[in-house]
Amino acid sequence: TSRAIAGAVWRNVQNSARDQVAVTLGYDYDLSKRTTLYGRLLLLNNKDVSAVSLGGVTTQNGGDNAQLWGFGITHRF
Repeated sequence: TSRAIAGAVWRNVQNSARDQVAVTLGYDYDLSKRTTLYGRLLLLNNKDVSAVSLGGVTTQNGGDNAQLWGFGITHRF
């Protein structure tokens, strides 16, 4: 079996130009009952002067964006 995962977050800072939008996409694929391959993509869009980091990936300037990719395998013993 396989599973698709999606999520989104919008942060609105009132009376400020520091809004952010974050999106997460993922996919899991079961190789067996105990082994799963997975992949994830996380995107962060900083608006105007916002400089929020994502998962330890810092942004240097306001308005810079960040993205993270992750792939792996899990096995349950």
